[in-house]
Amino acid sequence: MHKTITLIIITLSAFTAITGCIIATPCTRSVTTAECTQAGTPSRTIHDIAPVESELPENAEFISRALEIHFRAPSSGTAYYIEEHTNIAVYTRSLPIGDYHSFQRAMGTQALDTAFNNDIDLTDATFGLYFAPAE
Repeated sequence: MHKTITLIIITLSAFTAITGCIIATPCTRSVTTAECTQAGTPSRTIHDIAPVESELPENAEFISRALEIHFRAPSSGTAYYIEEHTNIAVYTRSLPIGDYHSFQRAMGTQALDTAFNNDIDLTDATFGLYFAPAE
């Protein structure tokens, strides 16, 4: 067991030396020290972002909130994967009736990391799937 702990410590030290961030913090997505504060975490959280006007159509129905959602379209329409604090649609997809698609939390965090230049701690981000049937 001692060898395993030693290996982990070496790995953590190497990661910290390369990225300038401590691996146990939410800033591990960052690759430069400029993207981290002294404590190794981004300077803002998802809750520091002002919500935008909802991009959901009025007929959109809530489907689920989970780390991974497997969804089969009951009719033709559009699926919206939304970060629920900000109302930002991080992913949309048109689906024909019966089409099956998976949505994962990583899809949302990657989109938000890109949108906010890796400057947001996404630990508290919550994603929900909504479906709007075609009219």
